[in-house]
Amino acid sequence: MLASKKLVQAYGEALRRDLIAAPRNAEILLRKHLEKDARSNVYIPTEFKPADARALIEAYLPEEYANLNYVRLIATAKDLPELGIDAKLRLSAKRRGAELSSQLFAQGEGFKTGCDVRIEDDQREPVVFDIDSSDGSIWRYSYSRRWLEDTTDNPSILNNFQHLFEFTDHQVLLTLPSYTAALGVMERVMGLTGVAEYKVGLHFQAVDARSLLQTLMLHNFLQAKGMDLEKVISWFFEEYLVEEFGITKFTFTPSGKDVPYLQKVRHLFAEMESVANQFGLYAENGELDRELLSMGSAQVQFKKIPSLLKGKYVYATENSEAARVLNLLFSDQSPLLYINEGLQGDDAVALLLENRLAREDFHRYQVGDIDFLIDQGILKNDGEYVTFADLGQLVVFRSLYSTDAANYHHLSDSQRAHVDVMVAKGWAVRRSSLLTASEGDYFNFFLNRVGFSNGLNLRNSYLHGLQENGDGDDGVHFNTYLIALRLTIALVIKMNDDICLSMSTEATGGSGGETVGYGAGDSH
Repeated sequence: MLASKKLVQAYGEALRRDLIAAPRNAEILLRKHLEKDARSNVYIPTEFKPADARALIEAYLPEEYANLNYVRLIATAKDLPELGIDAKLRLSAKRRGAELSSQLFAQGEGFKTGCDVRIEDDQREPVVFDIDSSDGSIWRYSYSRRWLEDTTDNPSILNNFQHLFEFTDHQVLLTLPSYTAALGVMERVMGLTGVAEYKVGLHFQAVDARSLLQTLMLHNFLQAKGMDLEKVISWFFEEYLVEEFGITKFTFTPSGKDVPYLQKVRHLFAEMESVANQFGLYAENGELDRELLSMGSAQVQFKKIPSLLKGKYVYATENSEAARVLNLLFSDQSPLLYINEGLQGDDAVALLLENRLAREDFHRYQVGDIDFLIDQGILKNDGEYVTFADLGQLVVFRSLYSTDAANYHHLSDSQRAHVDVMVAKGWAVRRSSLLTASEGDYFNFFLNRVGFSNGLNLRNSYLHGLQENGDGDDGVHFNTYLIALRLTIALVIKMNDDICLSMSTEATGGSGGETVGYGAGDSH
């Protein structure tokens, strides 16, 4: 009935009474207002007021049939006056969600996932990685104690985060964000996604756990030697930038040694925001004016921190042909990744690279897509085999699909030429900022509620003093401190890459180049 606009207009009061008569009808409201990509359109009678919606949702939460997915949508929603959703109602939903989760896990064993990070005394390789699937899926990383002992200088410590811990890929794009391409098929279609939700899956959770444990491991390792990661960060801004590039006036003040972790977190968030503002002013003006810095007080917008480089990042547009190319090549739902049991791949690229295939090897329903890729210059048919026209072009497409962007200044000359063609065709666009759009979303997810209803809001809650003081060494505060360290180090890596590329571009007349290390201690 609610799908008919005329019916709702004609019988508004009667439908209002029917809506409030059953708590389960709250799901209708939640689908309409909170679920992303809801499959059905419904109309709510004007006679149904926000107070009715609030009462209906409050009645729904304690019911035995309350759906955990809908309860989570309420718990992570923003304030919605039309539904009566506010902080109090979100808290009720959060607590109810915890109850339902406990009940769910009590009913079955589930699937074990996790991450294991350790230091091995006798290991020669810097890092050894394997996946233990004997009882679920556990990512295991072991690091050579000798390697860590030999890389305790400031430059090597930062290099370890960037390269050994793989905080970035070869284009210095962060591996930490949740990328749509990393979501599994079931993760994309199962469950409910809020209209403003930061969508995460098992891959993101594994990378999140890995990077946090890596930060913890190195924090403890260095602490045992009387060293401090915050002092390494301070070295980067106050010594390295001055000595390597002549960039002065940047400051980063480490927190005190014996300060409780609650105070450390608040201090580190403030310092991270300060260096973000410092870099922004430097990028805009070519110098850092401390007096000008003191005039600003607005919260950092991480997606808008400027870059020293023009057209730094390449993004795919919504052009239908570009989208078709990316999906055909890399999607796990591409019609080109399977011919038969003996000829298949994780994606179409793997299938074509690992097998010598002729056009006639493909099924009739696949040939049209093969011809499309040939027409677009992605594939070529030499009369015998279908192969990729240029593997450099493939690198660009892979980056656009996997990490939502490509770093123009880390591409080869031929790859940049492909980008220039894509821009001219309307397939891609170049924009400049310190962080990619997805990297900015990652920072926002942890630090504030900009754009996401389920953001952790750590920066705002700590800087606004919303925590209990306690003894300051509570595990929750220490965990948040590790998150703050990880984010700050990621920001340092991105700033260093931006500055190095800028200096290299100036020195080579615009051709860019590879990112250099962090000074004389570079060990990679």
